[in-house]
Amino acid sequence: MNLDLYLWAGLLIWLGVIALFLYMLFRKEGRSVGLSTIYLVRLWLIHWVAAALYILPWFSATDKEMIFSGFVQSVYAVLSFAVGVLILGPWMLRLFLPQAGASDNMSMANKSIDQRLPKIYMATGLLSMLVLLPLLRGVPTVLALLAAAIQFLVVGLALACWQAWQRKAYGAFARWLMLVLCFPIFTIVLQGYLGYGVYALLAIIIFVATFVRIRMRVILISLVIGYLGLSLYVTYMRDRQNIRETVWSDTSIGRSFQEVQSTMRNFEWFNPLNTIHLQLINMRLNQNILVGATVFYLGSGYQEFAHGATFHDAAIALIPRILWPEKPVVAGSPGLVTAYTGIPVAEESTSVGIGQVMEFYINFGTFGVITGFLILGSIIAVFDKLATRALDRGNQQQFTLWFLPGLGFTQVGGSLVEITSTVAASFITVIIVNRIYNFFLQVGLRKADHARSHLPPKAQIHRR
Repeated sequence: MNLDLYLWAGLLIWLGVIALFLYMLFRKEGRSVGLSTIYLVRLWLIHWVAAALYILPWFSATDKEMIFSGFVQSVYAVLSFAVGVLILGPWMLRLFLPQAGASDNMSMANKSIDQRLPKIYMATGLLSMLVLLPLLRGVPTVLALLAAAIQFLVVGLALACWQAWQRKAYGAFARWLMLVLCFPIFTIVLQGYLGYGVYALLAIIIFVATFVRIRMRVILISLVIGYLGLSLYVTYMRDRQNIRETVWSDTSIGRSFQEVQSTMRNFEWFNPLNTIHLQLINMRLNQNILVGATVFYLGSGYQEFAHGATFHDAAIALIPRILWPEKPVVAGSPGLVTAYTGIPVAEESTSVGIGQVMEFYINFGTFGVITGFLILGSIIAVFDKLATRALDRGNQQQFTLWFLPGLGFTQVGGSLVEITSTVAASFITVIIVNRIYNFFLQVGLRKADHARSHLPPKAQIHRR
């Protein structure tokens, strides 16, 4: 079998699906908030990018057959995901929620949009990340809610960009977007991690692309951001150990910033001819290695298929630990990775995600991958459409109720347990934050009405 030929075919199929989603994202009659595209791009990052290295003549690797076995499963996954998003999801909406099947496409010109809400969301995310999370890290259920609350920072920035664009305040839009572009540096300084900042940046940029209809400029800017992202990645990976030692120590944020600043002063531009750069990508962005190892491990009879066991765990994960302290399910993937690949993983020192391609495969093989991504794509399509409908109506709180949990589905490297627990926690967190905000909003309105009622008649008329 000519692996190079089949690898080329798989890479082109992936690009075809990406192109189709971008076309759907940019066409005027196809409204979306980008959830399905966010998932697809994240999946592309951990399956396509590293696989493409293996067609380069100057990139040598001894595990090409294993990589190809894993990559083939990702091709099945992306095709099934596309069918779920474009066909099954819309059909489900028309069948069960016909009133949600079409967006309103109403003009924002005559709508009163709460301009404080994005800042409230951003403040909630920052408070959760910098204050509450360090204080309440040992409380399991609260920890899950705070992890979801941090995502309000992403939603707040996304809505701030949307509001500025709707008001035609292009200067404010540019400033918010520049802040978004700094997000990866922000997460490196505060947490020592690049991944969360990059994924947050991707989510906001794709969301912005749904309403900024300057297609070629968006595509060109995305290509530039992509190259800068690869350059930042290889630079970060070069100094990652020093950065994390500084950030995770008891030093101040200023010291962490100085360490990151030192790294940025020696910034490395990504060079596709540099084999060290290519190996860094292959080392951390190649989920095909784990999937391929799983295919060989199960195919050799070293382990039995899970037959839906992880789906059962994902359902149990929906129950808060505060209600079930002895719940046997925990978030994380290293145990599953070792069990189904035979590759030992040190849980305390290595972050290894199982990802949905591998998890669906360990349950029912290729059939599990096809069926799983068909269902996953349809669910994300439903969340996307409901969030889109809310935003078309100018209802930012209803938008957040679907968009923020929808982001929970886009954890492409996580387990199903992590996805279901995150989505459930996100729903609860959005409801709590929105109700608290509405309570204080009503209190403020009542005080304003009370103060207005005590004004002399002429002053009341003047204030009106």
